[in-house]
Amino acid sequence: MDARLRTFPDEVRCQFDFLVKEHGFTGPIEDERPSPLDGYIRYSSPTLIVTVGLALGPASDQNVETGLTLITAAERIRVYLGEVFAAGGMGPVNRVLIGAQTRRAMAKSIGAQAAALRQVLPVVLGPDGAALMRRARHG
Repeated sequence: MDARLRTFPDEVRCQFDFLVKEHGFTGPIEDERPSPLDGYIRYSSPTLIVTVGLALGPASDQNVETGLTLITAAERIRVYLGEVFAAGGMGPVNRVLIGAQTRRAMAKSIGAQAAALRQVLPVVLGPDGAALMRRARHG
């Protein structure tokens, strides 16, 4: 088994544990996901679902990406974390690393995504969250 697949769940748990401890999310829940995702972990609150997915396709497609799904009374808005980070004026989308070509690169990307999520979470969960998510989705 690829070392990245073996260490992915523990790395995500370690880096994203703040969702449970500080924000009351449930998780982590490891889901069986169809291809192209090789690993998939989900955290949930009543208004936000955070998913961390690992894809180990060809070298150019080996990445980790965190998706956010905001649940409002009227809609569900799903956007990748990097897009929300950029739309919120917190930095360029490429600051949210996604590479997973090696175990070390994967761990670094998971850490960068957890740090970016810490920054965007107060806005996403606040009164302007839906507007930010829509802006990020439409780019």
